[in-house]
Amino acid sequence: MSAPRVVAPTRVDSPADRMLVADRRGSGPITEVECTTCMEGSGPVGGELVVTAWCTAHARHAGHTGFRRIVTDFLRVVAAG
Repeated sequence: MSAPRVVAPTRVDSPADRMLVADRRGSGPITEVECTTCMEGSGPVGGELVVTAWCTAHARHAGHTGFRRIVTDFLRVVAAG
């Protein structure tokens, strides 16, 4: 199997041409929680109360008490200025 081919960019923008901003379109940040013992996860959930409810229910059911919060937010590159 051959190595992947690397294609050089045809144009290089200077950092001043573009800037990275939070993407305000759509849902906003998405939160998930995952058990650090069995890796079972909540899937995307809405709000802190749902996070708390999922974690406490999993702890009650499985006896696991450690969780990882995963927050995904979105970025967009836009023209500067």
